[in-house]
Amino acid sequence: MADEEQDQEGTGAPTRALVTREVFLDTEAFRRLGFDTGKPSIIALLGHIGEERLQLHLTDITLSEIRRQIEASAEKAVEEIRRARTTEASWRKRAPTAVGSEKKLLKPLDAAKVGREAFEQFKNDLRPFNNHDASAQTGTEIFKAYFAREAPFDGQGGKSVKEFPDAFVIAALQEWCESEDTLMYVVTSDEAMLRAAGAKDRLVAVRTLDELLEVATLQHSPDVLTTVETIIAEPEFEHQLSEALDRTIDGLGTIYMGDLVEGEAGEALRAGDPEVVDWTVISASDTAYGVIVEFDIDILVQVNFDDISMASYDNEDGVYIGAEPGEDEVEENVRLRMFIQVDEDCSIKRAELLTGEVSVYGPFENYK
Repeated sequence: MADEEQDQEGTGAPTRALVTREVFLDTEAFRRLGFDTGKPSIIALLGHIGEERLQLHLTDITLSEIRRQIEASAEKAVEEIRRARTTEASWRKRAPTAVGSEKKLLKPLDAAKVGREAFEQFKNDLRPFNNHDASAQTGTEIFKAYFAREAPFDGQGGKSVKEFPDAFVIAALQEWCESEDTLMYVVTSDEAMLRAAGAKDRLVAVRTLDELLEVATLQHSPDVLTTVETIIAEPEFEHQLSEALDRTIDGLGTIYMGDLVEGEAGEALRAGDPEVVDWTVISASDTAYGVIVEFDIDILVQVNFDDISMASYDNEDGVYIGAEPGEDEVEENVRLRMFIQVDEDCSIKRAELLTGEVSVYGPFENYK
């Protein structure tokens, strides 16, 4: 629960009250959310914008960086889809009844087209926003900062060329704020960008979008913290959160990191009750609250591995002779993050697991 006031200088979080409705999101802030405008934090941001509590700002440089990264992601995704299609076609021939027949001819994929369409959809989902021509900034002051090793050039010996785009962006945002006599939040976890924004008198550095959303929500609904705290303290909330996890846990990836040979983790199942350790309110309405909850939970995971307890090691080939397939269940305590939309009666209407994957390390029995 983020309820500690911090100053606005340097890399601090915003204070309890919004100091401005203007907000800029860095490329890194969008990358953390997978450039997915369907993520709860972006949906909440758009809700605040729609109700005119916040106004989004971007720059031409930021959009160019986002486009490049979305197109790179599209290339990887298309390659994965192609491999999956090849695998599916192979197995359809081997087991046509079980896999099923192909209903229609699949459309060939063009990675470039996929990337362009995804980027245009991304922009359309965010509109309306104020776009600033950062690349048109004169370089005089920026080069002065570069040679003086001022932020964002104060890291890596103070001469990092890759920080130039950030410097142009910061200069454009500062200039606009001066012309409008206002302030602007700069949301980024990039350390150099945070320092650069914190050094400007018109920019307020914020590390995460969720921090800013909480402030906007609390200003809109000042009693929301007390209400949500009461909801989470109810015994029924633990039950509702457990059921929400049961509905979404199939999206949790597991990676085996223990000592079992060729260990591979399977799907996770809930093996206990959640223990809430932190929460952040990012949206509120008359009937529901959008909350990001962090909680510890015991999960049960099946691990498949090579049982070498009765095997011999071939030094020449570097393999175990006589290893047998083995499996065991691992119980692991992990910390998860989840977005929930919860009513005052503790009913969770919507849940999305934000943690993508966790590591498991057991079992600790000796199979060697």
